[in-house]
Amino acid sequence: MFSTTFTQANKNGRYAEQQVQEFIQEKYPHLQINNVSKEQAFFSKDIDLIVTNKNTNNDMSIEIKNETYNPKNWDTGLFFETLSNSKTKKQGWVYKSQADLLFKYKQFKSYNAEFIVIVPMQTLKNLVYLLSPLKTKQYTKDKLGNVLYYSQGVWISYTTLIHHGMILNIFHRTKNSDWNMLYQESDMTKHKTLANIF
Repeated sequence: MFSTTFTQANKNGRYAEQQVQEFIQEKYPHLQINNVSKEQAFFSKDIDLIVTNKNTNNDMSIEIKNETYNPKNWDTGLFFETLSNSKTKKQGWVYKSQADLLFKYKQFKSYNAEFIVIVPMQTLKNLVYLLSPLKTKQYTKDKLGNVLYYSQGVWISYTTLIHHGMILNIFHRTKNSDWNMLYQESDMTKHKTLANIF
């Protein structure tokens, strides 16, 4: 189980948005970025960015999440939220989001390292549903440490995600380096729409 505060969660989210936008600008200069995270029409669909290929005018929607879930094996997988609020029974972002792609941002301060993992959002939902019995909880607390509610989700290892073709790319950088690709899905033909964007 992992806990955070509502204020810290919002701060983490904004920071991840900033880092991912800078990453896209650096790695894909042919893409025009439109941050729609505060527009109600997109906020309700859990969409943060619309990126448009300047050459083809094809676009794609992106959801950004800061990976703050911290189990013992924190460096070997990712957390996907299936239930947002235990009190309201609100659906988690992994089911609610209508984005084409999920960008997961992870920062390891102790190693001076950052990772961005790109996941096909809509096909991911099937895998999360299959693994949903293996659920875990994440608590949100107020400034005094009182639990406000908990969210629920599944933690999935990189090995499982890659085996099911759920990771398109993994990028990494340290404080003094540029973004470098660590992994790319070998059969990108399964994701033909990406070729029109990236």
